[in-house]
Parts: sequence; C-alpha cells; structure tokens
Amino acid sequence: MVGREQTMKKRKSSKEFFPLKGLEGIRRKVNLIFTMYNYIMAKDIKFIKDAYLNNHSFFLKFLLNYKEKYGLIDKTLEEKIHLLEKKRSNTRLLNEIADILRKYVKQQKIRVVDMTLREGDQAPGGGLNRFEKAILALYLKEAGVNVIELGFAANPADYHNINYILNNFGDGANDKDPYLSILCRAHVGDVSKAIELLKRYNKPRIHIFYATSEKHMEVKVGEKAKQQGLGKEQYIIKNFLIAIDSALELKKNKPKFELEISFEDAGNTKKEKLLEFAKIMIDRAREENTKIIINLPSTLGDKTAEEMYEIFIYVHRGLLEYYKDYLNWELSAHNHNDNAEALSSSIACVRGGAKNIETSLLGVGEGAGNTPTHIFINKIIEDGRKLGLDFLETYQIQNIKINLIGAVSRLFRRMYFLDLYQLTPYIGEYVHKNSSGVHIRNSEVYRTEDSVEKYGGEKPKNFFSARGSIAQVSQMLKNFGVNFEDESDSFKKIFILKIQREAEKVKTLYPAVMYAIYQQLKGNFKVEKIFVRGKALILRVDIFDQKVELVGQMEKKNGEIDGIVNALNDFLGKNAKFTLLKTPEKKTINSLRKIVNDLRYSGSYLKIPQIDKRIDKIIKEAEIFELIQDFYYKVEMYYLLLSEAKALNFNTDEKNKEIDFLQSFLGINVMNTNQIVAYIRKVKKLKDSLDEIIYGKNLTKKMFENILSKNREIIKKYQWGVLYQESKNNIFRYLDSRENSNVIGGQDHVVYIECELNKKIINAHAVSKSLMQATVESVIYASLKFIEDRILSKKTKHNKA
Repeated sequence: MVGREQTMKKRKSSKEFFPLKGLEGIRRKVNLIFTMYNYIMAKDIKFIKDAYLNNHSFFLKFLLNYKEKYGLIDKTLEEKIHLLEKKRSNTRLLNEIADILRKYVKQQKIRVVDMTLREGDQAPGGGLNRFEKAILALYLKEAGVNVIELGFAANPADYHNINYILNNFGDGANDKDPYLSILCRAHVGDVSKAIELLKRYNKPRIHIFYATSEKHMEVKVGEKAKQQGLGKEQYIIKNFLIAIDSALELKKNKPKFELEISFEDAGNTKKEKLLEFAKIMIDRAREENTKIIINLPSTLGDKTAEEMYEIFIYVHRGLLEYYKDYLNWELSAHNHNDNAEALSSSIACVRGGAKNIETSLLGVGEGAGNTPTHIFINKIIEDGRKLGLDFLETYQIQNIKINLIGAVSRLFRRMYFLDLYQLTPYIGEYVHKNSSGVHIRNSEVYRTEDSVEKYGGEKPKNFFSARGSIAQVSQMLKNFGVNFEDESDSFKKIFILKIQREAEKVKTLYPAVMYAIYQQLKGNFKVEKIFVRGKALILRVDIFDQKVELVGQMEKKNGEIDGIVNALNDFLGKNAKFTLLKTPEKKTINSLRKIVNDLRYSGSYLKIPQIDKRIDKIIKEAEIFELIQDFYYKVEMYYLLLSEAKALNFNTDEKNKEIDFLQSFLGINVMNTNQIVAYIRKVKKLKDSLDEIIYGKNLTKKMFENILSKNREIIKKYQWGVLYQESKNNIFRYLDSRENSNVIGGQDHVVYIECELNKKIINAHAVSKSLMQATVESVIYASLKFIEDRILSKKTKHNKA
C-alpha cells in the first residue's frame, strides 16, 4: 500500500509540476521536449520515464504530432504508441519507441551566407576597396563561411572588384570551399556580367532579385507593366523567368551551380503570394535539375521575429506539402536591423525552415545593417538544439572556425573606417540614409518611419558615396544654386568619375566638398598655398579669377584651426559668422599592411601559412596601386573625354558648350576626326595595358615601368609631360625607398568638421598628407559658397560704381 500511495502522490503532484497554461506551462513543455530529445540521443531511460510520468497525455500527443509532421509511416511505431496508451508505465516500450525515433532525427545544416563584400559596401559612410575585399574573402574562406556574396557585377567598379577577388581566391575545386555569389537584378544584362565572372569558379551561385510587395511593385514596375499590357505580378514573373533562363546557362559547365531568387520586401508581401511565386521559380529550376534557394528578406527591417517566423513556416510547410518527392530547394533569410530585430528574426527564420542565413561582419549594411555574422554563428553553435524546440531536429553550421570569425571581424573593423555607432537602430546618424543608387532613386520604399527626432538621435546628413548616382549629385548641387542637368554630358561624366574616386578614399563625400570639387573642375577655385609666418596662418586661394589672401592669428590652444577660423571671419566681416560646433575629428588612413600586420602578428589567429603569401601579394599590389592611382585616373579621365569627342563628330546638333569644354580640357581640335581617332587609339592602348595589370593577376613595379616605356610617346607628346615626370621621378623613388617598410603609403590624414554659417549647419572634410593642410582645406570647403558670395557681391558693387 505504501508503494501505491507514493505512486498516486507522485501522479497527483505531476499536475503541479506541469501546468499546461501560461508562460510557466510553455517553459515546462520546452523542458519536456529537451528531456525527450536527451533521452533519444543519449539512451538514458530515466529522462524519458520522468517526462512520461510527469504528463502522460501531453507526451503521447507530442509523439503523434511529430509522427504526422515528419510523415513517420512506421507501423511498428504506431502499434507501440497505442500500447503505451494502454500501459501507463512501461520501460521496455519507451526504449523501443526511442530506438525507432532515433532513425528520424535530422541534423539541419545551416549555411552562413556572408554579405559583407556586397551589402557591407552599401552601408552609408563606409566601404571597402578591392584589395581589402580580396583579403577579407580569403579569411572568410579559411573561417569556413559557406557562401560569400562578392558584389553587384552590373556596377562597373564592382565588376573590377569581383574580378580581382576571383583572381586571388582559387578555383573552388575543394569540397570545403565556399560558394561564391553575385547579385543581379532580374535583367539579362546583369546575369551575363555575373556569368562572365563566375565561369572560372567551380561552385558559383547567381542571386537574382525583384520586388514583390505591393508598394515596391507600384513604384518600380507599375508604369513598365502598363506599357507591356501586363499586371504587376505578371511582369515580375516574366522578368524573373527570363533572367533564370539566362542564369541556367552557367549550369551546363558548372554542375555545382546554385540559383538564388530573392523576393524583395518579402516581409511586406502576402505570404500566399510568396508561396505562389516560390512554386513558379522552383518549377523552372526543377526542369534543369538545379538547386534553388528562395530568399525571403525583411528589406526594411520592420518585421518582428514572430512575423518572420510566421512567413517562413507558412512557405516552408506549403513547399514541403507541394514537393513531397523533390527537395532540391532551400529557404534563405536576409534580415535588416532597422528595428533591432535582425538577429532574433534570423533565429526565428531558422526555426521556420530557413537553411541559408545572410549575415555580414559586425552587422554592417544598408540602413542599420544586417544580422552580425559572429553573433549568429555563436548562437547556432551554442544553442542550435534548443532553437528549434524540436527533439527530431538539431541545427548545425558546418566547418566554421569561430575563433577565426572573431579575428576577421576585428580586421574588418580596422578596414571599414566607419564609426559603427552611426548604424545603431533608431539613433544612428546613417540609419535613415541610403547609399546605393537604387535605394536613393526609390528612397520612399526603402525607409521606415524616420525615428531620429522621436528617439533623440542625430538628424541624417546628406552625403555622396562611391555608389551614388547622377540624380543624387543633381539634388545636392541644387542647394548651392547649381543646375547640374544643364552641364554638358562630358562634364557630367568627368565630374562623376572624379567624385567617385574621391569618395573611394574617405567613403563619404559631403555636399560642401562636392561643391568645392565642382568649382575646381570648372576652373573657378584653387587653393594656391598654405603657410605659417610667425603666429599667423596665411592662405592664398584663386576664386573666380580673383587672388584672395586670408590671414589669421593662431592661438596656442588650437593652432592652425584657430588661424583659419580667425582669417575667415575677418574676410567675411558682417556677411557671415563662422563657428565650429565640434572639435575637428582627425583620422589617419592607415596602410593596408599596417592594418593586417597589427592583427596578423598579435596572436589573433590571422597568421595562416596557406594564405600568407597571397595576403602579402595583395598588400604589395595595394601599395603599388596607391602610388600610381593618380596617374591611372588621369589616363582614365583623358580616355573618357576623347571618347566623348569622337562621338561628338557624329552628332552635329551637340551644344557648343560641349565642344568648348572638351576643347579646353584636351587642348586639341576636337572637331578634327582624324586627329581624335589617332589619339584615342594610342590612349586606349595605354589604358588597356594599365587595366590589364591593375585589375589582373599581377601588379608589379616592373610591369608598370614597361608600360610607361612602351607608351612614352603618347605620355610626353599629348599633354602628359607632367604625368610622365611624376611617374619617372616620384613613383619609383617611393617604391624603392619603401620596399621593406611596414608602413608603405596610406598615411593620408582626413579631417572632418561641423560648423555653423549664417545659422546653417555645414559638414565638410579634406584629405592631405599634411594634417595642417587637411584642417585648413576642410574649413575652406565648408565656407566656399559664402566666400564666393562675398567676392561676387564686391564685384557687383564695384561695377555699379
């Protein structure tokens, strides 16, 4: 009787132990599931017996549910479950059930898709050059990342960057090598560019995206669809399928080829539509037996983790039900962090069936960024089993070296040149800014409600990045009274090229700096000289053909910054008052060698013998390029303008100002067709030779010297004597003297200022080898418009007099 009474008491107390309602009930259920999982994996009868006794009915219901969910059509299992229903405690039966269930335990392999080289490059105020990208790609490969997205090949700069990365990456022949992905719009032209690059790699992935939410479709395809007599959804599907057909050409020679399809703004697309679209895409890939990944991104980062889980579980279950015998597809998640939900949403998406999670180092990306690679990987490794709340599933990431992921994240932080605080959700300065062209053109569908003022953050500032567009330039210059649209096509192209190159150095170009570059290119503004005499700082500038000398007293506390501010206020007089709002921020752009070696030789896991030689090669090429880049950019600019001049001869309706600009810049008769054709042939030969070594597999001092020697005639004769002398006298002397230095080049100083002029807040920056010059120029760039107004008003008064 004693034993029976104790058993009854135990069963009675089980109700107190396992309430089925409320949060405590959920917690107990979760514990019970873990307990059963542990038993099945460890074969410890005590675990399962305790769980069974604590709640007999829930345990049986749980087994039957999962039998149905996984299609466990196992008669033996079913018979034993029914026997268990009749016999409330049977150790032998529990053991036999566990043995059967062990056969169905699945390890879900989660693939990490690192987006740093593409999405990270879109973060406002940040960016990477091709040398930095190539080094990061090699380290990500060694760290075991499963997929690396390289960039957007339709962008000419990205095309060259991707080409350089591939030249230094390897061929993907090893099974552990990552897939390499390139992003494309649903355009055949974009896909063709991606194929050109990926055809040399054995594990390629082409990633095609198009808008699917109602708002995105209306803005992006509404008019285009009407013109073709199609509905918006029909238009989207048609373009997707055309692009897919083009991408599948790569499958013929690359059997491991994968296709990824992204439904942009899937978070705001009806889940029924997402399932419908996914079936159409999978059906097309199935015809060619091609693995396809369906990506459902939270493009605006405005969805909660629970909402993303509901989307994924609905689509996943719908596809499992529809494709019972076909599993050559996977789901992927890409979550933005604008509402601080990226990490939790990515974990929720894993629970909902996603096997690809798109992340980035330190979570950088457009807006407030993405899921941080290192945090997501840690969560999966530490809590992978628990995340699914499912004793028939576990989650694993294959081949990842977590210590190396941490080291690469630190290296990236040193390269990126951006205060990551600016990407903090809600309060970061860049959270509500866009950087890439498509985001700027359609900003109304890429931004969530501006919460900067609501949460006391900083108001977003206007700036231009290397990915900016002509539309953005026009908008920024318009605030300075410049109608950029009225400029000649040649001037527009040369100006865009110049500011893109400038933006590559400092990642962000403020409007005041853009305006200064505009006036420099127009020949209206030039800083002649900056020097110190005694306690006075003297600046000589040429503005609108007027020589202006600014003199200001330097104070002991702030030196040259006080000098230029005092000089400027003396010059402006009552017209404007210049006030610094913050102490100027001074940064040094460290050389790539210093950045890498500081970490490589400090025990941070980045010294890896199998890739050290390739890393050193990339660093050396970066150093050579840094010394020849100004020469290359001038050749590039000259070739562009010669091409414009050649086209001009076949368009007699072109405006006179186009001819005038080309004539003044090139110094030749642009209407002499034979002369232009002769020039362009020789310049093209020089540019092609430079492109071959700069974007190819080997950039060496000797190869560059050979190019200069072979093209000496065109360099010296056609307006390039200065370039030749720069090359001969400076470049190789620098190379020779710094051959064995650990700090080769890259020691430019960047000074950022924030000031107030006539109650208007202005941001500016300047770059120079001299810290004093960078400081002084930043102030001049910020105030240039006011200086011009002062000079022009004096001219007007003088003329009237």
